[in-house]
Amino acid sequence: NEIAAHLLCVITQGLTCKEKCTPLTSAVDHPLTIEATAFWALLAFLEDLKNNFVCKQLQDSGLDEQMRRMMYIIQLEDNQLYRHLHKLDIHPTFFALNWFGTLFTQVFVFPDLLKFWDTLLSIEKDQRKDFIVASAVAIVLLNNENGLLLDSEFVEIIDLLQKDSCNLDAEVVTRLSYLIFIK
Repeated sequence: NEIAAHLLCVITQGLTCKEKCTPLTSAVDHPLTIEATAFWALLAFLEDLKNNFVCKQLQDSGLDEQMRRMMYIIQLEDNQLYRHLHKLDIHPTFFALNWFGTLFTQVFVFPDLLKFWDTLLSIEKDQRKDFIVASAVAIVLLNNENGLLLDSEFVEIIDLLQKDSCNLDAEVVTRLSYLIFIK
């Protein structure tokens, strides 16, 4: 109950933690209201991400911009991999759109997903999109261990990034994501 109350407190930023946690703690103690509280907390979190899908006029929001930043960071982190992806005309839409659109729900098993989201929610609200981009970069870089992506062609790369990403250790992905994020 204490963990759920704290998580809801983090998600529903806006009021001070003291103002929110008292009603939330009591909501956690009552099973009929926890679902409603969790729903509104999730809705508040997703509200922050809506510009990814509906806002074209802001230059640093939206999925296109996140994918451009992702490729830029890949270029900085592993220029050889970036050149290989560019040479094969592999756009991140082919593999990363799903990651951004579902907040990695299809990459991690549920317990690992909760740990990943815990890290995501611990980051300042205005920097969460940067962490999401860093996480996508981390997944690409980890899939290229031992030059696996460099030795592959278009179809194999897409297949590796879409399917084999599920085999990555979530703790390793989160740790690398954070290291990329703080650079």
